[in-house]
Amino acid sequence: MSGLTQSQLAELKRSGLAVVRAKLANSRTGTDRGASVDGFESGMMTRGEIEDWLGEQDRLDLKRQKARLRWAAIAGWVGLIAIVVTALATIVFQK
Repeated sequence: MSGLTQSQLAELKRSGLAVVRAKLANSRTGTDRGASVDGFESGMMTRGEIEDWLGEQDRLDLKRQKARLRWAAIAGWVGLIAIVVTALATIVFQK
């Protein structure tokens, strides 16, 4: 990934996406990828390293959302099949 240390990665994760994005947006040190971003306790990080970390977190979040939606769709289909089977069983065994 990037040149971030374990303590820097832990701080980013602990801070959360919203806080990290806010610190990045409010940084006054420049907008190029090599600019250092202040406001972090674990040492100097560049804008590019933080942007890369944020991008990776966004990709992971998208992957989690897709997995959640996939299971929701499966549950929906199972529910629909259960309704159809129940309706057919009611019709067939009504007598």
